[in-house]
Amino acid sequence: MDHSYEEIRKGTIDILAGREKATSTSEHYVHLRIGVAAVLLKGDGTPHDPKRKERQLSQNDEDLFQEVFWDLFRQNIITLGNRADPNAAYPYYHVSSFGKNLL
Repeated sequence: MDHSYEEIRKGTIDILAGREKATSTSEHYVHLRIGVAAVLLKGDGTPHDPKRKERQLSQNDEDLFQEVFWDLFRQNIITLGNRADPNAAYPYYHVSSFGKNLL
C-alpha cells in the first residue's frame, strides 16, 4: 500500500523524536528507512511476515522517503555523519541541535 508524503514524514519524525522505535538504533539511512516501513505497516495493521528479515516500502514509498530524508536535512533537522565518528558522512546522519529542540 502506498502512503502519502505526510504519512511517511510523520513516521520518520516519530522515529527521530523517539515516539516510535526503529529496528536499529544505528543512525543510518537504510535502518531509518526500514524503521519507517515498520511504523507504516504497523499503522496499516499489516502483520509482519516472519519469512522476511526486514520490512519493505513500496517503490513509491521509497521515493517519498528519500524526499522526506533530504527535506529534513535541508530543514536542518538532521545533519550528515554520526556522533561517534565525526569523519563519517552519508549514509550516516544524526538529529541536529536545532532538530532536537524542534522535535
